[in-house]
Amino acid sequence: MWLVELGYQAMIVDRIVLGAGIGVMGTLDAETELLAVDGGAASPALDEAAGAADQLLEKYGVLPTLTLRLGLDLI
Repeated sequence: MWLVELGYQAMIVDRIVLGAGIGVMGTLDAETELLAVDGGAASPALDEAAGAADQLLEKYGVLPTLTLRLGLDLI
């Protein structure tokens, strides 16, 4: 996975920190494994479906992110 984020952090009271950020994260490489419910051998159809899911995640797996933080600075 990759993540790019831009944000701001401020001290609002003596040691209380407030932060916010906005960004984008995505999938670089996906590896999906599908197993039969009965624990039997993997079928070619399951292998093909797993490959298709991997391709979709790698192509369209980009999501916007919003980060809000409230913390205590001990140092």
